[in-house]
Amino acid sequence: RIVVGSLQVGAVSAPEHPFLVVSLAAVRSMMAEPVDGILGMDVLGAMAFTFDLKQEKYYWGVPEGLVLQPLYGTRDENGRMMVRVHCEGRPLELLLDTGSSITRVYADEWKPGAGGEAIGHMGNVDKATRLKVVRGKAADVELVPGVVSRKLSPVFCSRDDRSMLGMDALTGHVLIHLPGKGTPYGSFFLGR
Repeated sequence: RIVVGSLQVGAVSAPEHPFLVVSLAAVRSMMAEPVDGILGMDVLGAMAFTFDLKQEKYYWGVPEGLVLQPLYGTRDENGRMMVRVHCEGRPLELLLDTGSSITRVYADEWKPGAGGEAIGHMGNVDKATRLKVVRGKAADVELVPGVVSRKLSPVFCSRDDRSMLGMDALTGHVLIHLPGKGTPYGSFFLGR
């Protein structure tokens, strides 16, 4: 169901905001600590925040002294960021999904080819599923010119799913979001 309520996140206030109310039992089962809710980009799009995956720190605002390199891409029909990265010279367009820990790529687009099968936990707010997946062979992925994610091994997905860039690809990097005019979700950068 949908309820309307107020929310204060950092310096941003959402006084009359619609919230989707769902069971988070599946999400909680996959987390080390309890989760009361999920902050979506409908609220976070108006905020500056930093995911420092090098030092495992997450905070509001942007650190000083970093050179910001924009993630290149386009927006999908819902305004979400489709980033353009390269693997062994081949371009890939992937949905940037900061809520996913796993990168998913269509098998025919992953140039290094298939690796082995693995058992993994895939989940969303509705259910957590343990399933067998095929992983791609590890390869370096250039996120922006000069910034590389080393030995990334994505899960292959079917054409019924979205291919996406998960947080595993951003380990060791600093992801920064800045709110922007003209787009509800702002812009994403990598800090150097």
